[in-house]
This record gives sequence, C-alpha cells and structure tokens, in this order.
Amino acid sequence: MIARLVKWLQIESPQLTAKFLQKQIVLVTNLAGKYWSKAKIQSWANLKTTLAEKNQFLANIIGTNDELTALLADLCSSLENNLKVP
Repeated sequence: MIARLVKWLQIESPQLTAKFLQKQIVLVTNLAGKYWSKAKIQSWANLKTTLAEKNQFLANIIGTNDELTALLADLCSSLENNLKVP
C-alpha cells in the first residue's frame, strides 16, 4: 500500500487526481496512526522522502484545496514524528 503510493508519486502518475490523492493520504495517515509497526520503517522513510521530493507535483494536484493541504501536512508531520530517532 505504502510502496504503491510512493511509486505513483515517483512516476507522477496522472491517476493521482485531487480526489484520489485525498483518499490515499487519508488511508496512509490511518495506517501510520494505527498500524505503524506493521510496515517496514524503510517504507515509511521512502514515503517521507518521496513526499518531499515531489512537493511541486503534489502542489499542482492540490491547487487551492485547503482540506487536502491540511491532510498532507498532517501526514508529513506524522511521518516526521514517528521516524525520529529516540
């Protein structure tokens, strides 16, 4: 699931419309919140890196959608907090 989203972002898939991206972000955020340990740390780290690298692609999809912007910010914050080395 995480790897699939990373791949879509890396290839800048036209399938990632604002509506579809929003659903994926909600799903991954829920996974991060409830099932963090079920996925490999490297998968989460790859997602965090890809989100940063594809910032402009994401901005083009999101446009002026404040709700989607907030969801993406929450996901990035969650990744940042969970990937911190204790």
